[in-house]
Amino acid sequence: MSRIAGLFFIALFLALVVPSIRAEETPKPGETAPQPKPEFLLMRDGKMMHSKDGKETALEKDMTFPNGTTLSVDGKVVFAGGRKKTLKDGDKMYMDGREEAMNNPRP
Repeated sequence: MSRIAGLFFIALFLALVVPSIRAEETPKPGETAPQPKPEFLLMRDGKMMHSKDGKETALEKDMTFPNGTTLSVDGKVVFAGGRKKTLKDGDKMYMDGREEAMNNPRP
C-alpha cells in the first residue's frame, strides 16, 4: 500500500510542477517574449567596443562586414563605396555594416 501511495505522490507532484515550468517558458497573452540584444560595435572613450549579449569587450582586430565595409580598431571606417569616416564616441556599427551616428539613433 505504501508503494501505491508513493507513486500517487510522485504523480501528483509531476502534475503540479511540470505545467508551472512550461508556463514560465511561454509568454502570457498580450506579453512579448524577451528580445535578444543586438550585436554591434560602439566607439566608447576613443576605443572600439564589441557589444554582444549585453557584454562589452574591446575590439582586438580590424574587421570587414558582409557588405564590404571595413572598420579598424581605432574607429576608422571605409564603406563599400569608398567613403571614409572616423567614428565618434557613441557611434555604432551593426554587424551587417550599417552605421548609427550618436545624434541619429535608429528607430
